[in-house]
Amino acid sequence: MSRECRRGKYFEYYAVNISFLAVILAVFIYSALFSPDQDHPVQCAHVEYANAECPSCGLSEGFSHILRGNFTQARESNINTVPLFLFFVVQFFMRGFSSLLLYREAASKNAVLITDSLLSLLLFLLCFRHLLLSAFNLLL
Repeated sequence: MSRECRRGKYFEYYAVNISFLAVILAVFIYSALFSPDQDHPVQCAHVEYANAECPSCGLSEGFSHILRGNFTQARESNINTVPLFLFFVVQFFMRGFSSLLLYREAASKNAVLITDSLLSLLLFLLCFRHLLLSAFNLLL
């Protein structure tokens, strides 16, 4: 690891990327370990306390279906499952790719940071738009 990577001004960027990679990997492992046909150990707090489903209900089950190749059932679990899963897959590879570009100094650091930030924001808004709108409607 280069000196700039360890102690330089981009250290925080590498740390955030590694953290995101770890969280995304944990989501994939969780989804792979628990079958969509069984109750997942993490229950929805909204269902538990408000006794009503929230816009994210069924996502864990849907991710489990996707990892087993059941895309139709994933979509039936929650209509947002496929776009959100794709967001996490793309982000997983973007975190690694952008960190590698910076580490190898294959591109301008500012260009990598700005491009990564803009692409991530656009991808987030595109993939999470229905979930965000649903959550916003719950507040009204």
